[in-house]
Amino acid sequence: MLPHTLVRRVHACDRTGAAIDARAVQDAAMGCIAAALGSARGPTGSVAAAGVCLHRSQQTYGTDTEVYHAPLEALARALPELARDGRPALADAVWAPPTSDSAAAAIGAGCIDASRMSLHLGAGCSARVVSPADASVDMQGLWQEPISGGSAVYGAGPAPAGDWVEWLARTLNLPADAEELLAARTPDCHGLSVLPWDRVDATGAGAIDGLRPGASGLDILQAGMEAVAISLSGLRERLAARFPAATEVVASGSEIDRSMLWANLLADTLGAPLSLAEEPSAPERGAAILAMVAAGMLPHIAAAPAPLGPLVRHDPGRHRLLMGAVERREAFLRRLRTEPAVQAVQYNQGH
Repeated sequence: MLPHTLVRRVHACDRTGAAIDARAVQDAAMGCIAAALGSARGPTGSVAAAGVCLHRSQQTYGTDTEVYHAPLEALARALPELARDGRPALADAVWAPPTSDSAAAAIGAGCIDASRMSLHLGAGCSARVVSPADASVDMQGLWQEPISGGSAVYGAGPAPAGDWVEWLARTLNLPADAEELLAARTPDCHGLSVLPWDRVDATGAGAIDGLRPGASGLDILQAGMEAVAISLSGLRERLAARFPAATEVVASGSEIDRSMLWANLLADTLGAPLSLAEEPSAPERGAAILAMVAAGMLPHIAAAPAPLGPLVRHDPGRHRLLMGAVERREAFLRRLRTEPAVQAVQYNQGH
């Protein structure tokens, strides 16, 4: 489903301009991380320059990041010492504080101040804003990660996205030209309301409302993709309520990189234009910017170039149709909240 291959050649230089082996640096840094956290908890991640970028588990869809940031703080203290003891070649390296994938991706996408909001659409989806740290911000439903220079990344989400849609695509009997067929369809033409599996209740079960005989796999997949876009639009609204100056939207993430279908769907759902991140590997670029700040090569993150990719405009007619899907979905959610239990309905061929 939505096949795409991105091949990139990465060049890395040390502070004198001499070429260095980026893979060797990454392997060494990841070895230090594994030693700091223990091999059983060794994370996946990416290293750019002296920046270490840790990835949140794709299976963790929550807003409480306290347990997530504690290892980052421990790593900030442990990595330089581990490097000196076990890898003499890194003894004089400048170590940037380890940064989460969420924070680095927002910065790497060009969202370096509070005028831009990063909408990430990958395995999960989330909305992020970089702003001066402010203790007065209402953090209900948000998360915060401090970064350099007294700033912080504020975020809403994550919520299920690409992983969940890929599961749908694998499970359904889809035609080979599914992507082309989806691009030609009218929004909400299926009449379905789909809730990803962590949206309903504590059991984590998902739900489909409006399922009827004759519904196709393409109907369900389209409804699932529109559900993700609606969810991300809701995260944007939640964050925009605290940061109204973040009027410019920048979209990034593996799903956006794979297909313009996602970008167009997201713009239509928002009812507003959005820019694509110029750099597909936004977390790596963000980690490099933070590393350059730590090494004194940049005075602050706002000094980094923040170019954007193409502008994706929305279609007002398609937006109106998707707003109808939002209303039907909200009505479905209200029924789920008020009914004591959701009963399974069996289709009787005699009626």
